[in-house]
Amino acid sequence: VNRALLLPTPGVNTNYVQIPFQASMVGFGNNITIEAWVKIGGSTTANTILNKGAASFDYQLGINATTANPFFRAGTTIVIATSVTITPGVWTHLAATYDGTTVKFYKDGVMAFSLASALTLGSSTNEMRIGRGNADAGSGNIEEVRLWSVARTQGQIDSTKCLKYPGQFLSTAGL
Repeated sequence: VNRALLLPTPGVNTNYVQIPFQASMVGFGNNITIEAWVKIGGSTTANTILNKGAASFDYQLGINATTANPFFRAGTTIVIATSVTITPGVWTHLAATYDGTTVKFYKDGVMAFSLASALTLGSSTNEMRIGRGNADAGSGNIEEVRLWSVARTQGQIDSTKCLKYPGQFLSTAGL
């Protein structure tokens, strides 16, 4: 049974999940992995997968509104995977990692873009949102959103992208 979060109306800010602040949402240092299965409904509006911090953008993974390129954001710094395109209507596993020096994007378990960048992950007490950034809502479907406090490797991402439950993983350290 597909239990994906459906974001039915592009550009409508009420189609998302809001998670109240918890201390475990911050304090990662500069290591993070955000991954999910996505099937965007289109590329006329930004498609936010996960945003911690609302307008402060402590960290965010999304898909650009006009180019369908995935992006990772920390504060005011945005890294766009310019050579990666997410096709509307097609299930795609998307992951972004940051290890303190480099942002890497993985599409369907394969590293597709890498860029050295100096980012600082935020630590506000604002909520986390799945399917919405600050005012940018997504459209389509999101499933199996995972947030890690470690920068996972290509092998780790690829080997677990189709596992449904953390109990099936060899290690869930940082999940």
